[in-house]
Amino acid sequence: MRSHVCWHVYGLLHRADHNYNEAIKAYKQALKIDKDNLQILRDLSWLQMQMRDLNGFLVTRNTLLNLKPNLKLNWLAFCLSKHLTGDLEGAVRVIDIYLETLDADSPEKQRDYEPSELALYKNHLLGEISPHRGYLHLMACKPLVVDMGAWMLQKAKYELRMAKWADARATYIQIFQRGLTEDYRVHAGYMCSILERPQIPKTIGTHTLVTTVVLDQKQRQKIMEVYKATLARKFGRSKAA
Repeated sequence: MRSHVCWHVYGLLHRADHNYNEAIKAYKQALKIDKDNLQILRDLSWLQMQMRDLNGFLVTRNTLLNLKPNLKLNWLAFCLSKHLTGDLEGAVRVIDIYLETLDADSPEKQRDYEPSELALYKNHLLGEISPHRGYLHLMACKPLVVDMGAWMLQKAKYELRMAKWADARATYIQIFQRGLTEDYRVHAGYMCSILERPQIPKTIGTHTLVTTVVLDQKQRQKIMEVYKATLARKFGRSKAA
C-alpha cells in the first residue's frame, strides 16, 4: 500500500481489535508517506503513551509541537513527555518557554482555573527537583492560584521536607480551619509535623500515621497530648480529630 490513508485506517482497525503494537507499526508506515499528518501523529502519540513507549511519545509530541506551536495542548503534552521520561528540568523549561510566547495581558497569565492548575503542575515539577525551589515558587505563584486548599497542602508538605516543623503545624491548623477536619491524609501530615517526620506515609481510607507506621508509646502519647490540647478543643465535633 502506498496510501497513507490506507495505512492509517489499517492502524485504526488494529487499534479497534486491541492489537496496539500492530497499530503503531501501521501508523509509522503511514507517516513514512505523509510525515507531517497531524491526525496520524496524534493517534500514534496516544498509543505510544498507552503502551508506555515514553521515548517514542517524547519524539512524537516534539514533532507535533514543531508543526503546531500555536496550540497549548501541544506544549503541555510535550511537557508531560519530558516529565514522564525523567527530564524534570526540561519539563519546567517547556512551561516557561510556553508562557514567554504569551502577551503580558493574556488570559493564561491571569488568575483563573487553568493558569492556576498549570502553576501548580509546574510547582509539582520543581518540588520533585528540590523542596526549596518548590517552596519559593509556591510562594511566588500564590496570587495566581485558585485552589487554595491544594496550595496550602503543598506548602505544608514542603515545610515538612525542609524540617520547618512549627510552620508545618501552623499550616495544617489553617487547613483544618478551612473545613478539612475529616480528611485523614491531612491528619497524617499533621501527625508528621508533631513527631518531626519529613515524609508523609501513603495512607488509604481512614488510616493515618498511627495506623500505618509502627510508633512507640512515647510517640503515641505525644500525638494524643497535642490533639487534646489543640484539635479536640477547636474541632470537637470532628470524628477524625
